[in-house]
Amino acid sequence: MKNLSFVKRATALAMALMFVVASNITHVEAAPANNLTPEQIEAIATDVFVKFAAMDAQGTANLFAADGTIEDPVGTTPIQGTQAIISYLQTFPTILNEIRIQSFDVTVAG
Repeated sequence: MKNLSFVKRATALAMALMFVVASNITHVEAAPANNLTPEQIEAIATDVFVKFAAMDAQGTANLFAADGTIEDPVGTTPIQGTQAIISYLQTFPTILNEIRIQSFDVTVAG
């Protein structure tokens, strides 16, 4: 009988914990599907690499929405908004002054 009582209490505790966890989950809407052609996607990806390789902070930031975000590294506090992204990207020439980014091949999947 003691084992059955323990099992009931453990089950009740597990269910209560599941409820607490489930109540804290945030529903996130998926981004709407785009209607871009593979050629348009390739052009955008190439534009990103060209602007970033040129250390064009303003041009790169303009590719983001006005409230766009960057997480670098992933999991840290997001850098949000055009001006914040520009300020962040302007630090790159001093950090990456020896690195050059080149895109050799862009493959669109999906």
